[in-house]
Amino acid sequence: MEHELAHGRSARIVAVDEKTATLDLDGETLSWPRYLLPEKMEVGATVHLLAFAHEDAVKERARLTRQLLNELLEKTQ
Repeated sequence: MEHELAHGRSARIVAVDEKTATLDLDGETLSWPRYLLPEKMEVGATVHLLAFAHEDAVKERARLTRQLLNELLEKTQ
């Protein structure tokens, strides 16, 4: 799929039930827990799966938190 992110892959949702979504990754299928997807994901939607080492995930979470706080602070000024 096009527009791949670093350390990640795009996948298309091909089926959804109450507990599981089935994802197509260029011909490979993957069962993914439904609760780990955004609420309004539907069959045919594209999702992006990322893989981080634990320490990188902690850094990314901190980066996103700082970004969000900065955006909130800018709106109040």
